[in-house]
Amino acid sequence: MLLRKFKRTLLIAVIATAALASGCASFGDRTSPQFDEARNAWLAADYERALPLMRAEAQEGNPDAQYALGYMYFNGQGVEPDLDEAMEWIRRAAEQGHRPALEALTQLAAIGARKPTTAEDRPQEPEDDATGS
Repeated sequence: MLLRKFKRTLLIAVIATAALASGCASFGDRTSPQFDEARNAWLAADYERALPLMRAEAQEGNPDAQYALGYMYFNGQGVEPDLDEAMEWIRRAAEQGHRPALEALTQLAAIGARKPTTAEDRPQEPEDDATGS
């Protein structure tokens, strides 16, 4: 139990450090009005408003949004914390060469976090989703 709590605390520190080092608030050049609105809501800590907008952008394939959505799932910003869902979105961004996502996956792997490997391991996508370096 103590080891699990330590790993969780370390994981939070690693993600927070990676996000700060990569400038999570300064996203790449893949902008759209919806992404700008999502980013502004996230920066204002209005996660309820940011979440559906960020999810819609992430589902459209925006790696900045995918990484940010993973970050939100990891930290429980507008959602319950969900490591598997966070890893899935961060992995999607990393597959597109998103540098902060690649760094985050490397750091997560170093402390033993795993990515979902099968459909059964992954959380189901919400049915009522507001479909959105």
